Order: sequence, then C-alpha cells, then structure tokens
Amino acid sequence: MTLNELLDIAIDHEIDSWKLYEQLQAIVADDQARTFLKGLVKEEKTHEDLLYTVRHMEIYDGTVQIDASKVQQSVAGSHAASKEITGDSSINDVLELALQREHRAQTIFVQLAATPDLHAELKQLFEKLAIEEVTHHQNIQKKFAIQTGEMGYEM
Repeated sequence: MTLNELLDIAIDHEIDSWKLYEQLQAIVADDQARTFLKGLVKEEKTHEDLLYTVRHMEIYDGTVQIDASKVQQSVAGSHAASKEITGDSSINDVLELALQREHRAQTIFVQLAATPDLHAELKQLFEKLAIEEVTHHQNIQKKFAIQTGEMGYEM
C-alpha cells in the first residue's frame, strides 16, 4: 500500500461517517438527535477537509510503499453492523451509534499513526486526529449520560 492510499483510507472513513450522520438526520424525528447529528457532520467534514489538504499538498512522496496491514484490518472492522436508526429512534439510539463510530475512528487513526515508516508530519496528524476522536467520544459519553439521567455533579 502507498502512503497516498493510506490517506485515502482516512479520507474515506471521514466521508462515510459524515454521510451516515447526514442520512440519519433525515430519518430521526427527535429534534435533539437531528441537532446532534448536524454537529457530527460538521466535525467529520472538518477532518475530511484537513486530510484532503494534506493529501493534495504533496509534501511527501505519496508513492512510497508502507506496511498498513493493521490499518486495513481496523477499517474492515469499522464496517461492522451498528444499531439501525429509524424514524422512531431516540437521541439515546443516535448517541449509542455515534459512540461506536467515534471509537472506530479513533482506532483507525491510532493504527494510521503507528504505521511503520510513516512521514513524521503525517504521524503527528494522525495522532492529533486520534486525540480529537477521543474528545468527540468523551463529549458524546457526557451527552449520553445527561440524556439518560446518569450525569451527576460531574458538570
């Protein structure tokens, strides 16, 4: 696999995520869920734009062959079935799906950052994106706890 193909994997994951969240906005009737999904679409599109910019800047040799077998395994696992969202789905259902997606994204970015022989700047980028996914996951967990009444005095 080439370095450019590795970036394409990351870009594709972000596109898949925002498209899913956008589709779910049209399905769910819950206003809170739609608003929440709209925010997730924006975050994922920001990641996509960043990755596209890096890909097109060509500050590295994108044709360099690298071992990305672990990344490919993580991506294959990221397409596993999630809870189905319907018009009757609640904000809790949407939050649960988002938690799963953010965890998968973090796993993918951690694997990308750990790819052997990766350009140092790309390694830093993937590490930064993995941290952002952790932050997204934590924010979703807080919203989930608030929504389910499990949030105490932590706020």
